[in-house]
Amino acid sequence: MMHSISTNGHIQMANEILHAVLGYEYGELIGKTIFDFYQQEYHESAKEGLKTILSDGYHKTVRSQMVHKNKSLIEVELVSKILMDDNGKRLGTITVSRPLDMDYLVKCLPQIWFHQF
Repeated sequence: MMHSISTNGHIQMANEILHAVLGYEYGELIGKTIFDFYQQEYHESAKEGLKTILSDGYHKTVRSQMVHKNKSLIEVELVSKILMDDNGKRLGTITVSRPLDMDYLVKCLPQIWFHQF
């Protein structure tokens, strides 16, 4: 799964797999904030993580919980780095994540395959 957060904390890109895993139609996550898909107890660490990525250029691998559209929680592991343009301007972050329950991810794949054909 991949997503990108702008410097002000808004989702500027989220791939189809992330949408499917979190129960959203493709495109629905764009414009939401990091607080829309991280559990309340992780909001402060998510905010601090964004600051760390923007200042240090990356954030080490961490475990967290993302919130499904139906409000259930999905345990994830994620790693992030800074996203910059050709001039070195900081545009936000790029994050790669995966559910810890790979069986759940596999159950989401048919939905993704269906949309491609």
